[in-house]
Amino acid sequence: MSQPPRLADYCNDIERFFALVRMSGFVLSARDAERVRQWYLAGIPLAVVVEGIVAGARSWRYKAGTGERPPHNLSFYSRFVGTRVRAFRRQGEPAEVAEEVPASSGLGPLLSEVELLALREERPLERAVKEELLAGLRELSATATTDDGELASALQLLDARILALYHGRLEPEAQAEVADEVGRALAGEPGLSRRAREGRERALLGAALRRRLKLVELVELVA
Repeated sequence: MSQPPRLADYCNDIERFFALVRMSGFVLSARDAERVRQWYLAGIPLAVVVEGIVAGARSWRYKAGTGERPPHNLSFYSRFVGTRVRAFRRQGEPAEVAEEVPASSGLGPLLSEVELLALREERPLERAVKEELLAGLRELSATATTDDGELASALQLLDARILALYHGRLEPEAQAEVADEVGRALAGEPGLSRRAREGRERALLGAALRRRLKLVELVELVA
């Protein structure tokens, strides 16, 4: 059984996740910090809080005008968290200090993070690719293994598939820009063997595509 998170870790994970919603740095206000402390003392798992924040972000997104930023404090999201809390308690889970892993690990929080990334993405192609990624994660979640090595391998395969999909859908001009970027980087690494060069080319291509997608490796998101 996993150890319950400390209050400081609980707050830090919520701050980090809420920063994704805001698309900028974020520190909990005194009022928000007290709200989070009450969630912690009530035994509300981090995953439940994250689900509520995502639900609030989704609701805001569908009503927001162009260029609007998400609400900057947790009070807007608290009612959505409250809905998730009530559903959680109806399931008969014990209301003890949460015996959940931090919100920064596991497929559940990863699904929430990628859903936020897709919701806030304004570029049509990139949003479609992130939605494909979300669908792949949901499929993986339904059959997820508890073995860390197998999970990491499955995420790496999904990561490679999504990058290949994205690369193939880029306009020729964008593909040429990516190729130029990779070529310039390789030019700065002389003396590689053919095999090493091929490996570096793949790695550099993946990094260039991730920068365009504004997405880190999936394995890093669950680390």
